[in-house]
Amino acid sequence: MKHQLISAFLLAIATPFTVQAQAASAIDIADMSCLLVAADEDPDATKEEAESMTILAIYFVGKLFGRNPSFNIDTFVRANAEALDKPKRDAELLRCSNELGKRGEAMIAAGSSLQGK
Repeated sequence: MKHQLISAFLLAIATPFTVQAQAASAIDIADMSCLLVAADEDPDATKEEAESMTILAIYFVGKLFGRNPSFNIDTFVRANAEALDKPKRDAELLRCSNELGKRGEAMIAAGSSLQGK
């Protein structure tokens, strides 16, 4: 179900412009790798884990489109969906989750500052 939702989301936002992977920056490739990890379906995932992966996907989609709205993420995902083996996928999940966690902490801190806490 999660995979279908993310796939539908990616299809809905995909643009008609194709960007070759070799033309993408190292940051874009790293963020796309995070998107691949987030879109990877885990049939044993709990509802909370599935929701976390959706948030992870949305975060990295936002980063990618924020830098370059013409990225065709759907094409990249389809071409690279099988590229990550389990050890690399696990390492990427840790890296990507850590990045999202740090950004979340920064948002919480900013919110606290605005509230005078």
